[in-house]
Amino acid sequence: MKLSEELQWRGFWNQTTFTDDKLIDSENFTLYLGTDPSADSLHVGHLAVYMMVRHFLERGHKVFLLVGGGTGMIGDMRDTEERNLLPYEEIEHNKQALKSQVSRIFAGRDFTLVDNADWLAELELLPYCFAISVRISIWQILVSREFFKARINNGKGFEFCGVHLHFASGL
Repeated sequence: MKLSEELQWRGFWNQTTFTDDKLIDSENFTLYLGTDPSADSLHVGHLAVYMMVRHFLERGHKVFLLVGGGTGMIGDMRDTEERNLLPYEEIEHNKQALKSQVSRIFAGRDFTLVDNADWLAELELLPYCFAISVRISIWQILVSREFFKARINNGKGFEFCGVHLHFASGL
């Protein structure tokens, strides 16, 4: 069975960015799957995605499995709430536990396990904020994205380049 047929049959195929659905059967791709270390164990919600990626591995695609040690240290906005920032020691513990679990799921398969803390830790915040701020209007982001509207309208605000933005009234 072709990969596209297998993914559709198993219910993994909902939508795609491919202009030709059969392209997935004719070329090998490089893809990644990322997991943030917000807990020390994968949960059942991870299983379907990891099993889908396994089908790519079995057909010779290059897979990077990413444990988000860097993103885990800075938090992540979730719907209308921010993720609680965990202590460094807990993030390190969670990363090791996740790496162990992922390695067992893909044992015997050729994949690369990476941690985005390896390159994000070297980035300097101010040059990044400057590079981004001259290219985008924060107001455009705020008024054009439902996610940001929800964050502002619930009165909690959000972080941008280390500065907490809070608005007295909604958008």
